[in-house]
Amino acid sequence: MVAIDAGTYSFTVTVAGCPSTPATTAVVVNPAPTISSTTATPNPTCFNGNSQLQVSASLPTQPSGYSMTPSAGSFTPLVGATTVAAVKADDAVSGALPIGFTFNYAGSSYTTVRASSNGFLSFNASAGSTATNSLTAPGATQLPLIAPFWDDLDGTSVGTASYLTTGSAPNRVFTFEWLNWEWNWLANAAVISFQAKLFEADGRIEFVYRQDAAAYNPGATLGASIGLAGATAGNFLSLDGTECQPASNSLETSTLSVKPATGQVYSFAPPALGYAWSPATFLSATNIANPVATAVNALARHIR
Repeated sequence: MVAIDAGTYSFTVTVAGCPSTPATTAVVVNPAPTISSTTATPNPTCFNGNSQLQVSASLPTQPSGYSMTPSAGSFTPLVGATTVAAVKADDAVSGALPIGFTFNYAGSSYTTVRASSNGFLSFNASAGSTATNSLTAPGATQLPLIAPFWDDLDGTSVGTASYLTTGSAPNRVFTFEWLNWEWNWLANAAVISFQAKLFEADGRIEFVYRQDAAAYNPGATLGASIGLAGATAGNFLSLDGTECQPASNSLETSTLSVKPATGQVYSFAPPALGYAWSPATFLSATNIANPVATAVNALARHIR
């Protein structure tokens, strides 16, 4: 057995003395999953008792491997959130904000994020804020990032920036909200509100929008970008419109000039994991992340 890195490999087979065309096949080797936690509750359990097993894991997938699904939802402003006043200013970026759980993105795990007044979240500890929206080749200190609405924005007039973590492990959700935001910074009234959501359970990312009353003021900018950018330049996923449009990992659209509809949701999901717990003794299922061990009356070491 030979261990190889993840990737796509091409194999060609020929048989000595055979005049036929060699057979060639491509084999895709997926990366090993990143396991962030494994728990059993309660642990230990009583004789003939039950225990809830849970594994939290993800594939170290770059944004180009994510799928994007648009849908119609609702925009609900945060209540009880922590305000980040510094983000209201033009070209501002926050300090480290606690996500509230470990979030796996672009092949790494993060517990904090930094918010920009220009409509993106960066997982880079050295992140600054830039009004030049480029998912294709942003500055190295910006990466990796997610961009629900990246352009030259601010919230100086009536905006509020805030964040909130809701739910309980392993189903918590971190939400950052740009409420009553100005697009672009020359506007002096609310143009658009939007949220970015990070889901603990499956690594999913959601962007949600609300149209506000004022019109887009293009100023000197050419428009916005919506999408994801990975840890290295050139690995990205970009929406080519603000309607129910497909995403692209080969060409960025950085000139979006139409507000997404109120309630518009864009959901970005990494590849789904498969599960195989062994042995099956006592387990309610072996192919899910959270089986229940029932009526445990003997020692069993379960491996996922």
